[in-house]
Amino acid sequence: MDFKYTDKRKWESASQRSVFMGQQGMVASSQYLATMSGYKALARGGNAVDAAVAMISTQSVVEPHSVGIGGDAFALIYLAKENKIIGLNASGRSPHAANLDWFRDRGISTIPERGILSVTVPGAFRDGHKLFNDMGNCLWQMALKMQSTTQKAGSPLRRL
Repeated sequence: MDFKYTDKRKWESASQRSVFMGQQGMVASSQYLATMSGYKALARGGNAVDAAVAMISTQSVVEPHSVGIGGDAFALIYLAKENKIIGLNASGRSPHAANLDWFRDRGISTIPERGILSVTVPGAFRDGHKLFNDMGNCLWQMALKMQSTTQKAGSPLRRL
């Protein structure tokens, strides 16, 4: 495969992604340390799922306002060997007890936009772990290792 990346980055928008590319894979996230952890997961024999888990866990440390173990996570993952694209929508769901009857019994016809009744149960950890168990190649501990290293060593903060 011949791949050339010649475009120079233009800083017209703060929403650009940090990209790591090589002949065997590519990863991208909004934070360069998270992107690097995903690339390292690939370099150690992991697949796209391993890279996604590594990036999500690292990003929860270096950019906690974007994703965290107590939050939601989203990923588009291409599994080259299977020629398959999978999407991870690990957005929070409603609490199990918060079904339609629960709201009706309390005279609530619409879920409020704000407040405790609109809170969701975080999905990042649960759905990331399920995806990893179903499709990951590496050990869970290896996928989380970069996050731990970053946490211990610290990381530079960038302006929001």
